Amino acid sequence: MKFFISLIALIGIVASGFWLYKLIGQQIAFKKELADVGRQVTPLTKENSRLLAEIDYFQEPANLEKELRARSHYTGPGEGLIIIIPPQVSE
Repeated sequence: MKFFISLIALIGIVASGFWLYKLIGQQIAFKKELADVGRQVTPLTKENSRLLAEIDYFQEPANLEKELRARSHYTGPGEGLIIIIPPQVSE
């Protein structure tokens, strides 16, 4: 009878050890995945801050018009566009 109890206890210990080994493996994998996600979050957080600052900047109509004029050479009614061409340097 003692033999069977010892055998069952041994089987339980081995099964618990195997289960613990699998849990430790999963924990290591999760820690690596968490570190990877952390490395991805940092640049995205910076980009998010930049975009929020840009949104605040463009909330002002004067800033929006300034950017529109700079990016697309926009002129309002009655305005003209002057393009300055730098002199060519002869070699």
